[in-house]
Amino acid sequence: MKPDFSSLSSDLLESEVKDICKEVTARNTGKKTDLSEFATKNEDAVRQEEDVRRDLSGAYEYAPFQVDNRRIAFSNEYQRLSKKTQVCTRPQNDHVASRLIHTDRVILGAKAVAKAIGANEDLTEAIARGHDIGHSPLGHLGEAFITRAIYDFNDKLMNVLGVFKHNIQGLHVVDRVASRKGVGGAGLNLTHQVRHGIISHDGESGKYSVEPNKIIVADYDKDIKRYLEKVIEKSGEIPFVPSDEIKNESDVVNEYRGKVLGVLKGASITPVTLEACIVFIMDVLSYLPQDFEDMVRMGVLRRDQIPLGIVAKLGDNIADMINNLITDVIIHSYEKNKIGYSEEMAEAVDCFKKFLYPNYYKVNSWAYAQGRDPRSQVPSGDIKRRMDFLFRRYHEALRDPLSHPNSSILGKFFTERKIKMYLDSVPEDKFRSSRTVVDYIAGFTDDYFFAESEDVNK
Repeated sequence: MKPDFSSLSSDLLESEVKDICKEVTARNTGKKTDLSEFATKNEDAVRQEEDVRRDLSGAYEYAPFQVDNRRIAFSNEYQRLSKKTQVCTRPQNDHVASRLIHTDRVILGAKAVAKAIGANEDLTEAIARGHDIGHSPLGHLGEAFITRAIYDFNDKLMNVLGVFKHNIQGLHVVDRVASRKGVGGAGLNLTHQVRHGIISHDGESGKYSVEPNKIIVADYDKDIKRYLEKVIEKSGEIPFVPSDEIKNESDVVNEYRGKVLGVLKGASITPVTLEACIVFIMDVLSYLPQDFEDMVRMGVLRRDQIPLGIVAKLGDNIADMINNLITDVIIHSYEKNKIGYSEEMAEAVDCFKKFLYPNYYKVNSWAYAQGRDPRSQVPSGDIKRRMDFLFRRYHEALRDPLSHPNSSILGKFFTERKIKMYLDSVPEDKFRSSRTVVDYIAGFTDDYFFAESEDVNK
Protein backbone atom coordinates (compact mmCIF):
# COMPACT_ATOMS: atom_id res chain seq x y z
CA MET A 1 0.00 0.00 0.00
CA LYS A 2 1.34 3.43 -0.97
CA PRO A 3 1.54 5.99 1.82
CA ASP A 4 -1.23 8.59 1.83
CA PHE A 5 0.76 11.81 2.08
CA SER A 6 -2.38 13.90 1.80
CA SER A 7 -3.55 12.61 5.19
CA LEU A 8 -0.50 14.02 6.95
CA SER A 9 -1.38 17.68 6.52
CA SER A 10 -4.42 19.75 5.67
CA ASP A 11 -2.49 22.98 5.06
CA LEU A 12 0.38 21.73 2.89
CA LEU A 13 0.24 20.37 -0.63
CA GLU A 14 0.61 16.62 -0.98
CA SER A 15 3.75 17.16 -3.04
CA GLU A 16 5.23 19.34 -0.27
CA VAL A 17 4.56 16.71 2.35
CA LYS A 18 6.05 14.03 0.10
CA ASP A 19 9.26 16.04 -0.36
CA ILE A 20 9.56 16.66 3.38
CA CYS A 21 9.10 12.95 4.10
CA LYS A 22 11.90 12.13 1.64
CA GLU A 23 14.21 14.60 3.36
CA VAL A 24 13.33 13.26 6.80
CA THR A 25 13.92 9.69 5.65
CA ALA A 26 17.34 10.71 4.34
CA ARG A 27 18.23 12.25 7.71
CA ASN A 28 16.87 9.31 9.71
CA THR A 29 18.87 6.81 7.62
CA GLY A 30 22.09 8.81 7.74
CA LYS A 31 22.13 9.79 4.05
CA LYS A 32 21.77 13.48 4.98
CA THR A 33 23.72 14.71 7.99
CA ASP A 34 24.17 18.47 7.64
CA LEU A 35 22.62 20.69 10.30
CA SER A 36 19.74 23.00 9.53
CA GLU A 37 20.64 26.67 9.12
CA PHE A 38 18.59 27.30 12.29
CA ALA A 39 20.39 24.70 14.43
CA THR A 40 22.79 25.56 17.24
CA LYS A 41 26.37 24.74 16.37
CA ASN A 42 28.70 23.03 18.86
CA GLU A 43 31.24 25.82 18.45
CA ASP A 44 28.62 28.31 19.71
CA ALA A 45 28.47 26.59 23.11
CA VAL A 46 29.35 28.88 26.01
CA ARG A 47 29.95 27.34 29.43
CA GLN A 48 28.82 29.07 32.60
CA GLU A 49 32.35 29.27 34.01
CA GLU A 50 35.84 28.15 33.06
CA ASP A 51 35.66 24.40 33.40
CA VAL A 52 37.56 21.91 35.50
CA ARG A 53 37.86 18.84 33.30
CA ARG A 54 38.76 15.30 34.20
CA ASP A 55 42.05 14.05 32.84
CA LEU A 56 41.25 11.73 29.94
CA SER A 57 44.97 11.23 29.17
CA GLY A 58 44.53 12.97 25.87
CA ALA A 59 42.70 9.98 24.41
CA TYR A 60 39.48 11.74 23.48
CA GLU A 61 37.04 14.40 24.57
CA TYR A 62 33.30 15.04 24.33
CA ALA A 63 31.47 17.78 22.48
CA PRO A 64 30.24 20.50 24.89
CA PHE A 65 26.58 19.52 24.90
CA GLN A 66 27.52 15.86 25.33
CA VAL A 67 29.40 16.91 28.47
CA ASP A 68 26.25 18.60 29.80
CA ASN A 69 24.14 15.56 29.05
CA ARG A 70 26.49 13.25 30.94
CA ARG A 71 26.74 15.58 33.95
CA ILE A 72 22.97 15.70 34.30
CA ALA A 73 22.57 11.94 33.77
CA PHE A 74 25.11 11.07 36.50
CA SER A 75 23.73 13.48 39.09
CA ASN A 76 21.88 12.21 42.17
CA GLU A 77 19.08 14.67 41.45
CA TYR A 78 18.43 13.09 38.05
CA GLN A 79 18.48 9.58 39.50
CA ARG A 80 15.83 10.49 42.09
CA LEU A 81 13.32 11.33 39.34
CA SER A 82 12.60 7.59 39.24
CA LYS A 83 10.79 7.90 42.58
CA LYS A 84 8.96 11.17 41.93
CA THR A 85 5.34 11.60 40.85
CA GLN A 86 4.52 12.17 37.22
CA VAL A 87 0.74 12.13 37.65
CA CYS A 88 -0.02 9.37 40.19
CA THR A 89 1.60 9.22 43.63
CA ARG A 90 2.47 5.74 44.92
CA PRO A 91 0.30 3.87 42.44
CA GLN A 92 -0.29 0.16 42.92
CA ASN A 93 0.38 -0.41 39.21
CA ASP A 94 4.08 -0.77 38.35
CA HIS A 95 3.46 0.52 34.83
CA VAL A 96 2.25 3.96 35.88
CA ALA A 97 4.89 6.48 34.83
CA SER A 98 7.34 8.19 37.17
CA ARG A 99 8.94 11.57 36.46
CA LEU A 100 11.98 9.71 35.09
CA ILE A 101 9.85 7.73 32.62
CA HIS A 102 8.32 10.98 31.41
CA THR A 103 11.81 12.49 31.03
CA ASP A 104 13.03 9.45 29.12
CA ARG A 105 10.16 9.74 26.65
CA VAL A 106 10.72 13.46 26.19
CA ILE A 107 14.34 12.64 25.36
CA LEU A 108 13.36 10.00 22.79
CA GLY A 109 10.76 12.19 21.12
CA ALA A 110 12.88 15.33 21.15
CA LYS A 111 15.87 13.52 19.64
CA ALA A 112 13.61 12.07 16.93
CA VAL A 113 12.40 15.54 15.99
CA ALA A 114 15.92 17.02 16.17
CA LYS A 115 17.34 14.35 13.88
CA ALA A 116 14.47 14.66 11.43
CA ILE A 117 14.74 18.44 11.01
CA GLY A 118 18.51 18.80 11.31
CA ALA A 119 18.73 20.36 14.78
CA ASN A 120 21.60 19.68 17.20
CA GLU A 121 20.77 16.32 18.78
CA ASP A 122 23.30 16.64 21.61
CA LEU A 123 21.91 19.98 22.77
CA THR A 124 18.34 18.74 22.40
CA GLU A 125 19.08 15.65 24.50
CA ALA A 126 20.84 17.62 27.25
CA ILE A 127 17.94 20.08 27.62
CA ALA A 128 15.39 17.27 27.52
CA ARG A 129 17.28 15.28 30.17
CA GLY A 130 17.46 18.27 32.48
CA HIS A 131 14.09 19.88 31.84
CA ASP A 132 12.32 18.35 34.88
CA ILE A 133 15.30 17.93 37.21
CA GLY A 134 13.85 20.63 39.48
CA HIS A 135 10.57 18.83 40.13
CA SER A 136 9.54 18.41 43.74
CA PRO A 137 8.00 15.32 45.34
CA LEU A 138 4.27 14.85 44.58
CA GLY A 139 4.56 16.26 41.07
CA HIS A 140 2.96 19.56 40.16
CA LEU A 141 0.97 19.49 43.38
CA GLY A 142 4.23 19.50 45.30
CA GLU A 143 4.85 22.94 43.79
CA ALA A 144 1.62 24.18 45.33
CA PHE A 145 2.41 22.75 48.78
CA ILE A 146 5.98 24.10 48.82
CA THR A 147 4.77 27.53 47.72
CA ARG A 148 2.13 27.59 50.44
CA ALA A 149 4.68 26.42 53.05
CA ILE A 150 7.06 29.21 52.03
CA TYR A 151 4.28 31.77 52.46
CA ASP A 152 3.02 30.37 55.77
CA PHE A 153 6.52 30.15 57.22
CA ASN A 154 7.20 33.80 56.40
CA ASP A 155 5.02 35.74 53.98
CA LYS A 156 7.94 38.11 53.32
CA LEU A 157 9.72 35.21 51.59
CA MET A 158 7.48 35.69 48.56
CA ASN A 159 9.31 38.97 47.96
CA VAL A 160 12.68 37.21 48.09
CA LEU A 161 12.32 33.61 46.92
CA GLY A 162 9.13 33.91 44.90
CA VAL A 163 6.76 30.99 44.38
CA PHE A 164 8.12 27.51 43.76
CA LYS A 165 8.26 26.60 40.07
CA HIS A 166 10.06 23.48 38.92
CA ASN A 167 11.67 25.13 35.89
CA ILE A 168 13.30 27.74 38.15
CA GLN A 169 14.29 25.09 40.69
CA GLY A 170 15.80 23.12 37.80
CA LEU A 171 18.19 25.99 37.18
CA HIS A 172 19.04 26.11 40.90
CA VAL A 173 19.73 22.36 40.84
CA VAL A 174 22.21 22.46 37.95
CA ASP A 175 23.77 25.73 39.15
CA ARG A 176 24.27 25.04 42.87
CA VAL A 177 22.58 21.92 44.28
CA ALA A 178 23.95 19.11 42.12
CA SER A 179 27.66 18.36 42.27
CA ARG A 180 30.16 16.67 40.01
CA LYS A 181 31.45 13.54 41.67
CA GLY A 182 35.21 13.52 42.00
CA VAL A 183 35.61 17.11 40.84
CA GLY A 184 33.96 19.19 43.55
CA GLY A 185 32.31 22.54 43.37
CA ALA A 186 28.69 23.57 43.53
CA GLY A 187 26.60 22.93 40.45
CA LEU A 188 27.33 21.17 37.18
CA ASN A 189 28.75 24.16 35.27
CA LEU A 190 26.60 23.61 32.20
CA THR A 191 26.52 25.64 29.01
CA HIS A 192 24.28 28.69 28.87
CA GLN A 193 22.27 27.07 26.07
CA VAL A 194 21.30 24.12 28.28
CA ARG A 195 20.69 26.24 31.37
CA HIS A 196 18.38 28.56 29.47
CA GLY A 197 16.62 25.60 27.85
CA ILE A 198 15.85 24.12 31.29
CA ILE A 199 14.37 27.29 32.74
CA SER A 200 12.45 28.26 29.59
CA HIS A 201 10.53 25.00 29.13
CA ASP A 202 6.89 25.32 30.16
CA GLY A 203 4.49 22.51 29.39
CA GLU A 204 1.65 24.39 31.07
CA SER A 205 1.87 27.46 28.83
CA GLY A 206 -0.77 26.41 26.30
CA LYS A 207 1.47 27.36 23.37
CA TYR A 208 1.44 24.96 20.43
CA SER A 209 4.07 26.76 18.37
CA VAL A 210 7.22 28.43 19.67
CA GLU A 211 9.98 30.39 17.93
CA PRO A 212 13.44 31.09 19.42
CA ASN A 213 13.80 34.45 21.09
CA LYS A 214 16.18 36.67 19.16
CA ILE A 215 18.83 37.35 21.78
CA ILE A 216 22.57 36.84 21.57
CA VAL A 217 24.54 34.32 23.63
CA ALA A 218 26.02 37.05 25.82
CA ASP A 219 22.51 37.91 27.02
CA TYR A 220 21.51 34.42 28.21
CA ASP A 221 22.21 35.23 31.84
CA LYS A 222 20.65 38.67 31.47
CA ASP A 223 17.43 37.10 30.18
CA ILE A 224 17.40 34.54 33.00
CA LYS A 225 17.93 37.28 35.59
CA ARG A 226 15.13 39.37 34.07
CA TYR A 227 12.74 36.42 34.28
CA LEU A 228 13.66 35.51 37.86
CA GLU A 229 13.23 39.10 39.01
CA LYS A 230 9.84 39.29 37.30
CA VAL A 231 8.65 36.07 38.96
CA ILE A 232 9.68 37.38 42.38
CA GLU A 233 8.03 40.73 41.70
CA LYS A 234 4.79 39.06 40.64
CA SER A 235 4.96 36.60 43.56
CA GLY A 236 4.79 39.51 45.97
CA GLU A 237 1.47 40.54 44.40
CA ILE A 238 -0.33 37.22 44.96
CA PRO A 239 -3.34 37.56 47.30
CA PHE A 240 -2.85 34.36 49.30
CA VAL A 241 -5.77 33.10 51.37
CA PRO A 242 -5.20 33.56 55.16
CA SER A 243 -4.03 30.33 56.79
CA ASP A 244 -7.14 29.96 58.95
CA GLU A 245 -9.28 29.95 55.81
CA ILE A 246 -7.47 26.95 54.30
CA LYS A 247 -9.98 24.14 54.93
CA ASN A 248 -8.52 21.29 52.92
CA GLU A 249 -5.82 20.34 50.44
CA SER A 250 -7.89 21.24 47.41
CA ASP A 251 -7.86 24.86 48.61
CA VAL A 252 -4.08 24.87 48.29
CA VAL A 253 -4.20 23.31 44.84
CA ASN A 254 -6.91 25.65 43.56
CA GLU A 255 -5.08 28.67 44.95
CA TYR A 256 -1.91 27.69 43.10
CA ARG A 257 -3.69 26.86 39.85
CA GLY A 258 -5.89 29.93 39.99
CA LYS A 259 -4.33 32.85 41.81
CA VAL A 260 -0.66 31.95 41.64
CA LEU A 261 -0.43 30.88 38.01
CA GLY A 262 -2.80 33.67 37.04
CA VAL A 263 -0.56 36.34 38.53
CA LEU A 264 2.57 34.73 37.12
CA LYS A 265 1.32 35.01 33.53
CA GLY A 266 2.98 38.41 33.60
CA ALA A 267 6.37 36.71 33.98
CA SER A 268 7.49 34.65 31.03
CA ILE A 269 10.65 33.44 29.33
CA THR A 270 10.96 32.19 25.75
CA PRO A 271 13.39 29.50 24.55
CA VAL A 272 16.46 30.89 22.80
CA THR A 273 17.51 27.95 20.63
CA LEU A 274 15.62 25.81 18.16
CA GLU A 275 16.58 22.81 20.27
CA ALA A 276 14.97 24.31 23.39
CA CYS A 277 11.84 24.94 21.33
CA ILE A 278 11.76 21.24 20.47
CA VAL A 279 11.84 20.26 24.15
CA PHE A 280 9.21 22.90 24.95
CA ILE A 281 6.77 21.28 22.51
CA MET A 282 7.82 17.69 23.24
CA ASP A 283 7.10 18.09 26.95
CA VAL A 284 3.37 18.44 26.30
CA LEU A 285 3.45 15.96 23.43
CA SER A 286 4.88 13.31 25.76
CA TYR A 287 2.95 13.83 28.98
CA LEU A 288 -0.59 13.99 27.60
CA PRO A 289 -0.65 10.49 26.04
CA GLN A 290 1.24 9.05 29.02
CA ASP A 291 -1.06 10.66 31.57
CA PHE A 292 -4.06 9.32 29.70
CA GLU A 293 -2.64 5.78 29.76
CA ASP A 294 -2.00 6.14 33.50
CA MET A 295 -5.57 7.28 34.07
CA VAL A 296 -6.83 4.23 32.19
CA ARG A 297 -4.56 1.95 34.25
CA MET A 298 -5.79 3.54 37.46
CA GLY A 299 -9.42 3.08 36.43
CA VAL A 300 -10.12 6.82 36.38
CA LEU A 301 -10.95 6.84 32.65
CA ARG A 302 -11.95 4.30 30.01
CA ARG A 303 -10.34 4.31 26.60
CA ASP A 304 -13.70 4.62 24.87
CA GLN A 305 -14.45 7.86 26.69
CA ILE A 306 -12.13 9.94 24.51
CA PRO A 307 -14.26 12.15 22.22
CA LEU A 308 -14.32 10.81 18.67
CA GLY A 309 -12.96 14.05 17.23
CA ILE A 310 -9.80 13.62 19.30
CA VAL A 311 -9.49 9.94 18.38
CA ALA A 312 -9.73 10.81 14.69
CA LYS A 313 -6.65 13.04 14.91
CA LEU A 314 -4.60 11.46 17.70
CA GLY A 315 -5.73 7.85 18.09
CA ASP A 316 -6.81 6.16 21.31
CA ASN A 317 -3.51 4.77 22.67
CA ILE A 318 -0.11 6.15 23.62
CA ALA A 319 1.78 4.68 20.65
CA ASP A 320 -0.55 6.07 17.99
CA MET A 321 -0.89 9.40 19.80
CA ILE A 322 2.84 10.04 20.09
CA ASN A 323 3.53 8.85 16.55
CA ASN A 324 0.83 11.08 15.06
CA LEU A 325 1.90 14.09 17.12
CA ILE A 326 5.61 13.75 16.30
CA THR A 327 4.84 13.28 12.61
CA ASP A 328 2.74 16.44 12.58
CA VAL A 329 5.43 18.46 14.40
CA ILE A 330 8.19 17.30 12.05
CA ILE A 331 6.23 18.01 8.88
CA HIS A 332 5.13 21.46 10.01
CA SER A 333 8.50 22.47 11.50
CA TYR A 334 10.82 21.28 8.73
CA GLU A 335 13.18 24.02 7.44
CA LYS A 336 11.55 26.56 9.74
CA ASN A 337 12.94 28.54 12.65
CA LYS A 338 10.06 27.46 14.88
CA ILE A 339 8.62 24.26 16.26
CA GLY A 340 4.93 23.50 16.40
CA TYR A 341 1.86 21.64 15.25
CA SER A 342 -0.49 22.32 12.38
CA GLU A 343 -3.51 24.40 13.40
CA GLU A 344 -5.71 21.31 13.12
CA MET A 345 -3.47 19.23 15.39
CA ALA A 346 -3.02 22.09 17.86
CA GLU A 347 -6.80 22.25 18.20
CA ALA A 348 -6.95 18.48 18.84
CA VAL A 349 -4.20 18.69 21.48
CA ASP A 350 -5.97 21.59 23.20
CA CYS A 351 -9.22 19.61 23.29
CA PHE A 352 -7.35 16.59 24.66
CA LYS A 353 -5.82 18.69 27.47
CA LYS A 354 -9.25 20.08 28.40
CA PHE A 355 -10.69 16.55 28.37
CA LEU A 356 -7.98 15.22 30.71
CA TYR A 357 -7.71 18.17 33.08
CA PRO A 358 -10.66 17.42 35.42
CA ASN A 359 -9.41 13.86 35.87
CA TYR A 360 -6.02 14.88 37.23
CA TYR A 361 -7.72 15.60 40.52
CA LYS A 362 -8.85 11.98 40.73
CA VAL A 363 -5.36 10.53 40.57
CA ASN A 364 -3.18 13.09 42.32
CA SER A 365 -1.67 13.00 45.77
CA TRP A 366 -3.82 15.56 47.55
CA ALA A 367 -6.98 13.49 46.95
CA TYR A 368 -5.19 10.29 47.94
CA ALA A 369 -3.87 11.84 51.12
CA GLN A 370 -7.40 12.55 52.31
CA GLY A 371 -8.43 8.96 51.73
CA ARG A 372 -10.74 9.79 48.84
CA ASP A 373 -9.50 6.92 46.71
CA PRO A 374 -9.27 3.44 48.27
CA ARG A 375 -6.76 2.31 45.62
CA SER A 376 -4.11 4.61 46.99
CA GLN A 377 -1.12 3.57 49.08
CA VAL A 378 -0.53 7.12 50.27
CA PRO A 379 -0.98 7.23 54.06
CA SER A 380 -3.92 9.18 55.35
CA GLY A 381 -2.83 12.62 56.48
CA ASP A 382 -2.60 16.26 55.65
CA ILE A 383 0.08 17.03 53.05
CA LYS A 384 0.02 20.70 53.95
CA ARG A 385 0.68 19.96 57.62
CA ARG A 386 3.49 17.62 56.64
CA MET A 387 5.12 20.25 54.46
CA ASP A 388 4.78 22.96 57.12
CA PHE A 389 6.20 20.56 59.70
CA LEU A 390 9.29 19.90 57.58
CA PHE A 391 9.86 23.60 56.96
CA ARG A 392 9.86 24.30 60.69
CA ARG A 393 11.99 21.27 61.55
CA TYR A 394 14.74 22.07 59.04
CA HIS A 395 14.85 25.77 59.85
CA GLU A 396 15.29 24.92 63.53
CA ALA A 397 18.14 22.54 62.69
CA LEU A 398 19.92 25.17 60.61
CA ARG A 399 19.49 27.81 63.32
CA ASP A 400 20.78 25.54 66.09
CA PRO A 401 22.73 22.59 64.65
CA LEU A 402 24.09 21.42 68.02
CA SER A 403 20.55 20.89 69.34
CA HIS A 404 19.53 18.88 66.25
CA PRO A 405 22.47 16.52 65.61
CA ASN A 406 20.26 13.91 63.96
CA SER A 407 18.50 16.22 61.53
CA SER A 408 18.71 14.86 58.00
CA ILE A 409 19.32 18.29 56.47
CA LEU A 410 22.61 18.37 58.38
CA GLY A 411 23.46 14.69 58.13
CA LYS A 412 22.49 14.07 54.51
CA PHE A 413 22.09 17.25 52.49
CA PHE A 414 25.43 18.68 53.56
CA THR A 415 27.30 15.41 53.37
CA GLU A 416 26.47 15.06 49.67
CA ARG A 417 28.18 18.35 48.80
CA LYS A 418 30.90 20.61 50.14
CA ILE A 419 29.14 22.96 52.56
CA LYS A 420 31.23 26.05 51.86
CA MET A 421 30.95 25.72 48.09
CA TYR A 422 27.20 25.24 48.29
CA LEU A 423 26.71 28.19 50.65
CA ASP A 424 28.96 30.39 48.52
CA SER A 425 26.60 29.75 45.61
CA VAL A 426 23.50 30.75 47.61
CA PRO A 427 22.76 34.49 47.83
CA GLU A 428 24.19 35.76 51.12
CA ASP A 429 21.26 37.25 52.98
CA LYS A 430 19.11 36.53 56.02
CA PHE A 431 16.97 34.17 53.92
CA ARG A 432 19.85 31.84 53.02
CA SER A 433 18.53 29.13 55.36
CA SER A 434 15.11 29.26 53.67
CA ARG A 435 16.69 28.82 50.24
CA THR A 436 18.57 25.82 51.63
CA VAL A 437 15.41 24.26 53.07
CA VAL A 438 13.60 24.65 49.73
CA ASP A 439 16.56 23.11 47.88
CA TYR A 440 16.55 20.16 50.28
CA ILE A 441 12.81 19.42 50.26
CA ALA A 442 12.50 19.90 46.50
CA GLY A 443 14.99 17.09 46.01
CA PHE A 444 12.93 14.55 47.98
CA THR A 445 11.40 11.51 46.39
CA ASP A 446 7.74 10.90 47.27
CA ASP A 447 8.59 8.12 49.72
CA TYR A 448 11.27 10.16 51.45
CA PHE A 449 8.82 13.05 51.90
CA PHE A 450 6.41 10.76 53.75
CA ALA A 451 9.20 9.13 55.76
CA GLU A 452 10.66 12.47 56.88
CA SER A 453 7.25 13.81 57.88
CA GLU A 454 5.93 10.72 59.64
CA ASP A 455 6.35 12.43 63.04
CA VAL A 456 3.97 15.24 62.10
CA ASN A 457 1.29 14.04 64.56
CA LYS A 458 3.63 13.54 67.52
